[in-house]
Amino acid sequence: MAPPKKHPNPLLFVGISALSFVAFYATLRYREATHPASAQPRQADHPLVPPRRKDP
Repeated sequence: MAPPKKHPNPLLFVGISALSFVAFYATLRYREATHPASAQPRQADHPLVPPRRKDP
């Protein structure tokens, strides 16, 4: 006879989800600190694209 099947540990799924969230958040914070987008110079407007109108 086959041995009874073991169910997966639900804490393993929670742990993997939490670990991936923490890794994503840490990477996001690291990228914000090392590559701030606001410190980069603004790209020049494309000469063939008309400027957007800002309606009041």
